[in-house]
Amino acid sequence: MTPEKQLKNSKRNDYWLGTTVSGIVLDPNHTAIVDTDLLCGLLKFKWRAVKSNRCWYAKTTVDTGDKQIDLSMHRMVASTPRDKICHHRDRNSLNNRRCNLINLFRREHQFIHLNNSILIKFDDKYSEKQADTQNPIFTSSASNV
Repeated sequence: MTPEKQLKNSKRNDYWLGTTVSGIVLDPNHTAIVDTDLLCGLLKFKWRAVKSNRCWYAKTTVDTGDKQIDLSMHRMVASTPRDKICHHRDRNSLNNRRCNLINLFRREHQFIHLNNSILIKFDDKYSEKQADTQNPIFTSSASNV
């Protein structure tokens, strides 16, 4: 482990600190990747790894007084409205950097996954490109996400 990736401890989660990218340890096998400038705010919560639809996500539980609600780290980072889905561009559900997240309508999100497409950004506009299935990023497990 490089010196900048030495584990540090907060009251809630261990973490490692980088210049632009940091990590929050969710459990011994899972670490959420985040932008360093968001780390302090995210460490105010106790994060855990939760498996949902074959993917692992960083989640926390917040007590609102009358009930407890689960919040997803990626939706918090992307400020995702209730009527949208937060999509991980690289299909890594624990990569919660702002540059990896995009808010989409449910139909747009389904299109990406059903057509094995990847989202490409050109001059603040988004277009779909068919995924290169020979690329090691799109192994059989990743393409079924």
